[in-house]
Amino acid sequence: MKSMSKALLIIAALVGFSTRADAAIIIFDNVQTTATNLTADIRVNSLNEATGGFALQVAYNPADLTGSSFVIDPNNRLGDAIDPIFDLSGGFGFPGPGFLDLFVISTMTPAQLTALQGPFPSGFVLASVVFDRTDPNSGTDLSLLNMSLSNADGSATIPIGDDVPVPEPATMLMLGTGLGALLMRRRKARQSQQ
Repeated sequence: MKSMSKALLIIAALVGFSTRADAAIIIFDNVQTTATNLTADIRVNSLNEATGGFALQVAYNPADLTGSSFVIDPNNRLGDAIDPIFDLSGGFGFPGPGFLDLFVISTMTPAQLTALQGPFPSGFVLASVVFDRTDPNSGTDLSLLNMSLSNADGSATIPIGDDVPVPEPATMLMLGTGLGALLMRRRKARQSQQ
């Protein structure tokens, strides 16, 4: 009976790992490269509740790219002319060369943010960035670091995960059946030894 309990705990733990897919995902989207520049959107996907702000850093190689411009919340999902965003971004070069620091807080109410960002799950562009390339053959690598999303009222953070696929129920059933069969085989082997 202990073995069966342990198997159920393992299955529960494996199912628990699937909650990572419930986490929001922040990615580069719509990346376009020419001989002279690189443009990209920073997008949040799989958002299951409204966000009231975000903080992140874009890392790049300053030998390959030079920061040109960025637009925060280009589609007005965090603020508008009446309730603007509170921009605390450090911009290009903060905290040092090769970084773009973005930090934004919305002044909208949670109800307004939910109306703008829903229905959930949803996604939208947090910022659009433009880099000048130092040479047509220079690298174009960008990385996202230190990412954080707050919920609509700012009282908690929204989990951010990797773009990890969730196991299908059939996969979990096969895994559970396999574990159960192994446990039964082990139990029969122990009984035959006694």
